Amino acid sequence: VQDDSDDGDDDDGNQFNDPTIFEIEQNPSIEVVKDFAHIDNDSDGDISTGDRINYTITIENTGNNTLGVAGAPNNELVIDDTISTFAGTYTPTLVGPSYSSSSLGSPYGLIKPGEVTSFTAYVVINQDIINAGGLINTASVTVLDPSNTPATDVSDDNDDQDGNLVDDPTENPIPGNPSLNIEKTFTVSDTNGNGVNDIGDIVHYTITVSNTGNIDISSVGVTDTLAGLNSGTLDLTGP
Repeated sequence: VQDDSDDGDDDDGNQFNDPTIFEIEQNPSIEVVKDFAHIDNDSDGDISTGDRINYTITIENTGNNTLGVAGAPNNELVIDDTISTFAGTYTPTLVGPSYSSSSLGSPYGLIKPGEVTSFTAYVVINQDIINAGGLINTASVTVLDPSNTPATDVSDDNDDQDGNLVDDPTENPIPGNPSLNIEKTFTVSDTNGNGVNDIGDIVHYTITVSNTGNIDISSVGVTDTLAGLNSGTLDLTGP
């Protein structure tokens, strides 16, 4: 005696010997976070020229099916990493992102359900970045599932205390700190050779202006007022 099973549902158009179907809806989804670490190469406590910002991009498969393909030969995994400055006057050089590791051991391009894959990138700080107020960085990731359905997410900065809970850029602000130091020195040309500062001698002044802040300064003007100890304003040649 032989019989094939029925699914017990006679309202589906098949009254006997029809397979029992249990569908699992695929739900491809990812969560992307971009965090950073400041490498303070000059140990001054600030983000300054020559320092490095290291970025870590994590992609978590929050869906129920495997995403991507090992090696991503046909762009099954794409990371669009956009970096700019607060002023928008300069485009920094971003090195990476480069594949780092996967929490379940999958190769590059493949992310299993519940797995977190990591990528790294970095920027070396230069004066143009400081002049432009610091860095703004966002990563957008798209991964295809086996049916070529995309899972896409824009990175969060991993800081939920900043008022933005999702899809907010990773920021490294560098406040401008304009500051000058002025030094004035002098030498005397003893024109008559008598070893005394007297009539006919020439006093040469040197004014040195130093930029002691962290941003470029232009259009520097120097106003020099010369006065005698026992009289009013005197004539000055220059600056």
